[in-house]
Amino acid sequence: MKTRHKAITNRAELRQEVRRLRQEVKEQEKGLREEVKSIREQLQPQHLLINALSAATGIRIDKNEFLRNGLAVGLSMVLQRFIFKSETTIENKIYSWIDDIFNKLRFFMGKAAPAGHTRSGKIEEEEIE
Repeated sequence: MKTRHKAITNRAELRQEVRRLRQEVKEQEKGLREEVKSIREQLQPQHLLINALSAATGIRIDKNEFLRNGLAVGLSMVLQRFIFKSETTIENKIYSWIDDIFNKLRFFMGKAAPAGHTRSGKIEEEEIE
């Protein structure tokens, strides 16, 4: 980034140019520090793992996205397992209630019909006559 400057002719211009150059050096040092910090972060083990996964899958994975998606998947799996267990428990209770209702109906129908006769047997006799 070289630029042509006009020739310095006096002490005031020299001081002004020195100030400008010192400011430019500070900005460049700040940029270098940020780049070194970024490289240091990229070389941390968790970042290496995320970068390896990203390279293997071809999907860009950001650290925050990775953690957020990991939590979402984990929570989803826990909830699915809980819901499946609850669903199975509720399903078994409903089946037991239905079995109880049918058993009570069979018991009631058995008491209401005369001995040796069933409801379907009476209908058949009436159809024959």
